[in-house]
Amino acid sequence: MPNLLSLNGIQFIMYARDHPPPHVHVFHSGLEYVVLLNTIEFFHNAPSPKLRKKIAKVVHKNQADWIAKFNTFSRLNHEPRQILSPIDRRDAP
Repeated sequence: MPNLLSLNGIQFIMYARDHPPPHVHVFHSGLEYVVLLNTIEFFHNAPSPKLRKKIAKVVHKNQADWIAKFNTFSRLNHEPRQILSPIDRRDAP
């Protein structure tokens, strides 16, 4: 999981193999927020207005770069995978 940025106790993280739409996970004071990169909307939890403004400013500044990273991770990590039957799973390495 790439740690995109740590700033003043706020961590911005992108998970490999994550689902669309492009988004970033934000951690602060033990809470997690999900921010949609295209619209800079909070999807999961809503932080306080002051924290929301700080997070939105950072996401806006890095928006184009982080969308490109998300799309790269998505292309590399969402290749079709073989679906195994229950019997095959026991034999899989």
